[in-house]
Amino acid sequence: MYNIYSLIKNKYEIFTVFKSREYRLFWLGALFSNLGVWALMSGRLWLMQELTYSSGNSNLMLGILTFSGSGPILIFSMWGGVLADRINRLKIITFTRFMFAFLSILTGILITLNMITPLYLIIISIGTGILFSIDIPSRQAILGSIVPKKHLLYAITMYSFIFGISSLAGPAYFAPIVKIFRLDGLFYFVGFTYILTVLMLMSMKHIPNPKRNNKNKILKDLLDGWIYIKYNRIIFVLISIGTIITIFGTSFMTLLPAYAEIIIQKGIEGYSTLLLGSGIGALLGGGMLALFGNLKNSSKLQFICTLGIGISLILFSQSTWIYTSVLILIFVAGFNSAFAAINNTIIQSIVTEEFRGRVMSIHQMAWGTGAFGGLIIGLTAQIYSVQVALTIFGTITFISSGILGITILKNKPYFR
Repeated sequence: MYNIYSLIKNKYEIFTVFKSREYRLFWLGALFSNLGVWALMSGRLWLMQELTYSSGNSNLMLGILTFSGSGPILIFSMWGGVLADRINRLKIITFTRFMFAFLSILTGILITLNMITPLYLIIISIGTGILFSIDIPSRQAILGSIVPKKHLLYAITMYSFIFGISSLAGPAYFAPIVKIFRLDGLFYFVGFTYILTVLMLMSMKHIPNPKRNNKNKILKDLLDGWIYIKYNRIIFVLISIGTIITIFGTSFMTLLPAYAEIIIQKGIEGYSTLLLGSGIGALLGGGMLALFGNLKNSSKLQFICTLGIGISLILFSQSTWIYTSVLILIFVAGFNSAFAAINNTIIQSIVTEEFRGRVMSIHQMAWGTGAFGGLIIGLTAQIYSVQVALTIFGTITFISSGILGITILKNKPYFR
């Protein structure tokens, strides 16, 4: 039970993480980069939709684009985790954010010169996917070095708010920038946000990695990470849950441009409005978690979130009115946001520091499996329809979450 006093107390306690100068700079830099990455992902999907719509295979190309961006994470993310445990994590993040800026500006130049093609867009997407596989493990692992363990839940929860803020602010500037400055202006904007991120990271003090033996061969470090997870049942189950939800519960974003164009027939304004609904949901999901979430009720919250994702996604697939679609999408995004934060928090709270980078890289490989989800849902929509594809994925999410929920409840002591 929560009384008013405890809610107010928890609400203010969560801001204690901002007393750390390094966390403030890191959080602000992450905010800039997430504003950029939100526009990057949304802009690339819409650009591919424009480049291939007349050919009649836009649904498939959207899936291929998603696969090209997330696929490299499956291949290189674990190696990124090894680097995160060997090389200074702050330096890694600073380098990757600089390269994100470069690739975003390059995309804008290609559009300006009328040289952009689906093939070039896919190649650049592969490049950003490789960067993400290096960036994500260090970005996730460095949180444990910036704040004390007792504040880790607050740090991750406040960090999750960034995704909601960027998703909420994104639709406010997405359509206007594209309308006024065209798509090339959008990618120049993305490059600028990443440059701001680099400046924030360069302002941070040196944050050394925990001391460990770096004399081991890289391959041995890689295998040790898998062995650690294999014999840690809690982490293994949590990563498995994240993988299933990522493949079937988040791939709907791949089809949002086609959904806006074909189902609700509202074009880029409709796409921007749908993204706004997703942003509101992500922010509300993080807010509810900040008030009511804790490690003791994490298994129940995960179960509720996974069921909620499946049910709301099925309802979304059947909606043809934009306002109903936006309302349902708020729930889809809210459940997804809360689930991701809960899953991440539990893993971060139980992993040993020595293996943090490698474990987080494997955990983030779950995000990389979204490459297959994006490809499969795009192919399914191409063969059948957008609505059929969304219905199938929502149903699979609901059924699998029910099975996983039973497994979690049977092993409840492991999730306290």
